[in-house]
Amino acid sequence: MVVVGRVSGSHRAWKRPHLQRALETAVAEAEVLAPATQPLTPTPGDEVCGAYAHAGTAALAVLLVRLALLDAGGDLHAGLALDDWRAARRAVQTAEAHATSPRSRTARTWLDAGTSGGWVDAVNAHLLLRDELVTRMSPRARRLLAHHLRGRSQADAAHHEGITQPAVSQALARSGAHAVVRATELLRRTGPAPVGEGERVLAGSLRCRGD
Repeated sequence: MVVVGRVSGSHRAWKRPHLQRALETAVAEAEVLAPATQPLTPTPGDEVCGAYAHAGTAALAVLLVRLALLDAGGDLHAGLALDDWRAARRAVQTAEAHATSPRSRTARTWLDAGTSGGWVDAVNAHLLLRDELVTRMSPRARRLLAHHLRGRSQADAAHHEGITQPAVSQALARSGAHAVVRATELLRRTGPAPVGEGERVLAGSLRCRGD
C-alpha cells in the first residue's frame, strides 16, 4: 500500500519552517506506531510518501501525521493506492476535489485501487467518516485523540493539557475520539487487500516519484 500526502498551509513563508519541523517529527513518531515497508519521506513540493504492508497501517500513519500538522496550523490531503505512485497521486487529487464540495468538504483521504465496490468502498467509507469527525474536532480534542492513538493514559494526557482526568474522559467521549480509535483498530485487523477484487499485491521496494 503506497501513500502520498500533500501538506497544506505552508504557503506563508513564516509557516513553512514551522510545518516542516512538525512534519518531520510526526513522520518519526508515526513510524513507531505504524511501521512502514518504506518509511514516510518528505519530498520537494510539500509532499510526503511511503509504503505499508496494508491499508490499516497506512491509514493510521496518515492520521497521526495529519493530527500533528493540524496542531501546527497546517493540514494533510493523502492518497492511498495498492501498487503505484500515479494512483496514489490520483487519490490525493480526489481527496482535494472532495474537499471543495459542500457535501464532502471535510474529506482529506482517499484510496484509489483502480476499481470500486467491496473492500475498496468499505475503506473509503471509513476514511470519509473518520475525516468528518477529525475535521470537526476542537484543537484540544484532536490532541487528546493523538494521545489516545499513541496509547497514553488519560492521566498523562490530562497532565500534558493542564486539565483533569475526568475532563479528558468527557472530551474523548464527546468528540467521537473513541469511535475513531476503535475503527482504526478494526481496519488494521483486515490485513492486506482481499484477493479477487482486482487489486494487485504490492511487492518489492518502490521509489516515490513525481512522474
